[in-house]
Amino acid sequence: MGWRALARLAAEALLARRTRTALTVLGIFVGVALITSLVGTSQGMANAIDEEFSQVGPTTIVVRSTTDLVEPHEIREVEGIQGVQSVVPVVSAQGEVTVAGEDQDVSVIGIEAGRLEEALQGYELDRGRDLTNAGQTEVVVGTDLATAGGSSPPIGDVGDVFRLTVTQTQEDGERGEESGTYRIAGVSAPFGGSFLVDVDGGVLMHERAAQSLLGIGNDYNQVIVIAEDRAAVDPVAAELEQTFDDEANVLSVQQIASTIDSAVDALTVLVVFIAAVSLVVAGLGIANTMLVSVMERTREIGVLRALGFERSAVRWLFVLEAGLTGLIGGLTGVATGVGFTYLITAVLSPIGGGGPEGPGAPEEGPPGGGDPSGLDIAPALPAELLIGVVVFATVVSILAGLVPARKAADLDPVDALRSE
Repeated sequence: MGWRALARLAAEALLARRTRTALTVLGIFVGVALITSLVGTSQGMANAIDEEFSQVGPTTIVVRSTTDLVEPHEIREVEGIQGVQSVVPVVSAQGEVTVAGEDQDVSVIGIEAGRLEEALQGYELDRGRDLTNAGQTEVVVGTDLATAGGSSPPIGDVGDVFRLTVTQTQEDGERGEESGTYRIAGVSAPFGGSFLVDVDGGVLMHERAAQSLLGIGNDYNQVIVIAEDRAAVDPVAAELEQTFDDEANVLSVQQIASTIDSAVDALTVLVVFIAAVSLVVAGLGIANTMLVSVMERTREIGVLRALGFERSAVRWLFVLEAGLTGLIGGLTGVATGVGFTYLITAVLSPIGGGGPEGPGAPEEGPPGGGDPSGLDIAPALPAELLIGVVVFATVVSILAGLVPARKAADLDPVDALRSE
């Protein structure tokens, strides 16, 4: 008998027992949906994190002061470390802007105007004037804070004036506030999350203006160090730790990204293992169901043998039934898993951290860059993943059906016809 005829008989047998088939398919469905959604989500998060850190650069090292501020002579000392390509000192803090009586949190960063693109790779100005052509009382705001950004309440647009208030810890340990009035010179193009600062929701100003606002003289509270190449990152970071001792935290983008990638990979392996175990358990359920089916269909098998079906045809009939069960469970599970992946990533994207808090933030916060801006997490669903999961589910089901198929093929046709 041909394969088409056998496949048709297998499909008819599954349809004749819809409830049992649905329950058997359910086990495969759950395992496949878990693998698809969790792997797609975890890899999407890994890709988003890699993209965020890539905006800073793999050779970037961030030094954030924890006790004393970084003085100019220490900057020169860092510049002399072997393997250092450039050093960009910055001043950063958390603040609030007041517009029409409403307060809105912002991240503030002061940096030498001509070195902004060096610290934030891919940074661009959308409209207005950049810091190089702006005065000391003028700033560049992120697109989310401008009128066109759609935030509520907005700061305004190019030419508008707003009041900025920053909060910092004084030498006596008390929290103090400093305020200033600034005019918007320009608006940044959409940048996305950053390890250093929330560019889209932040305020960029001249370093001298930021130092004046915070009242820290000529000092800084963060230093961005660019190593010559990837190989120099670890040696430079080690030298920086010795230089600043316990007075600063030293974090390399390469180290953080590697740690996060390792954690995500380990989580993915664990998730795949658990989901694979669920598929194996579902396969055992298929084997049990088909063994019961063989016992119930003994007379049917006898009729098939009497009509000329060979043992191999009977065996393949039951193998095809198991394979179709796995294929149906795999396809429906993948479709559902893809849907859940898009749902989960859509929920996680607005609340994902866009990087830890930046320099000038409270000491209890981790170092990095400003308010969380949210990771832009996109589902990672390569075709090989989807196809592989369906194939794995089908193979597990076929293997589970081999023993029942062999048992069916070995039935004596005469005894089978006598069975009630």
